[in-house]
Amino acid sequence: MTELYDLHCHSTASDGALSPTELVQRAHQQGVTSLALTDHDTTEGLTEAQLCADATGVKLITGIELSTNWQDKCFHI
Repeated sequence: MTELYDLHCHSTASDGALSPTELVQRAHQQGVTSLALTDHDTTEGLTEAQLCADATGVKLITGIELSTNWQDKCFHI
């Protein structure tokens, strides 16, 4: 079986269009086997996403995209 990863996703917990549940469901429908939820500056959606990932068999990779300022510029790491 071919593994398909999506390692950079945002949910409505930050600036995404889909809820954590909808995001995992959409990934599953598209054949994604491993999904990283990397919302901006929050881990709020991870519990919800994990519940759906457990139900669908998608491997959830927990993450976060942190914002920082340096020399008057904002960076997302």
